[in-house]
Amino acid sequence: MLLVAAIFFSGTNAIHAACYAPSAPDCAERYSAFDDQDEFDRCRREMTNYQIEAQEFLACIRRETEELKRKSDGVIDEYNNAVEGFNRRARG
Repeated sequence: MLLVAAIFFSGTNAIHAACYAPSAPDCAERYSAFDDQDEFDRCRREMTNYQIEAQEFLACIRRETEELKRKSDGVIDEYNNAVEGFNRRARG
């Protein structure tokens, strides 16, 4: 189990290197009301783009996580096969 955790966490930097988290639009952080309809519409478009980028980021993280899981499963399988081979030889 420790092997799985070590493999998974050692690859988390790779996840963040390939997947870029979007930043919230500045217009969403302001405290004052919108000055006019144009400003509102512009911010709404920025928010829509932000939503799309956030969904793409989450999908990217999921894909990277699934890839890391497949890789870690492969290492575990290889390790278990090596242990089985060793045990067969030890039993004679």
